[in-house]
Amino acid sequence: MDEQKIKVYAKVDSAGCITAINSSVFLTDFVDWIQIDEGVGDKYAHAQSQYLEKPLFDSIGYNFKLSEGKAVERTDEEKQADSAYIERVRAAKLEEVAVACQQVIYAGVDAVTSKGTEHFSATSADQTNLTALAAAVQQGATQVPYHADGQLCREFTAAEFTAVFTTVKNFIAYNTTLCNHINVWIRRCTTAAEISAITYATKLPDDLQANFNTIMGVTT
Repeated sequence: MDEQKIKVYAKVDSAGCITAINSSVFLTDFVDWIQIDEGVGDKYAHAQSQYLEKPLFDSIGYNFKLSEGKAVERTDEEKQADSAYIERVRAAKLEEVAVACQQVIYAGVDAVTSKGTEHFSATSADQTNLTALAAAVQQGATQVPYHADGQLCREFTAAEFTAVFTTVKNFIAYNTTLCNHINVWIRRCTTAAEISAITYATKLPDDLQANFNTIMGVTT
């Protein structure tokens, strides 16, 4: 009885470059995957590491493209011509990181109040309200009305509100500065693969992390 054949699948980008390889042994969701081969043995079962003769990408770009349904190695000239594609990837990643930063900031931060630890959102509207109330405190108000997330509005003493405002302001500064450093990282990447690997949560390279720590007063 013949051994059941294992199917090999690939994902490609808009330029036809192969960005991922896997096999029917491990895949459960085949959306966006294209079958490119089938056979028996480890080459097919462990397609991620054994199907291609080279890694998916190198320092220039992706090593393989889909041609007539098969994985075909790309020339250096083809990879070097990907600059326009790399810039599209870069622009998309910069937008992705900006959105992620905004979402983190808008979600807010915990601050200690007279009621304990409470959470304060920091949407654009929240930031406007906080800034206005901070100005009132600076002008001499001894109490200002505000509320933590999900809580009734109450009177905050000037000192209590200032502590909340400072926590939120520092939280925003932290994430805005982090986003700036990630953007610098994205802009200096030279391959689409490097850019694609970056997320808002990815640890910064050592030089950028050191600069970030200096600016934010972080000690290690």
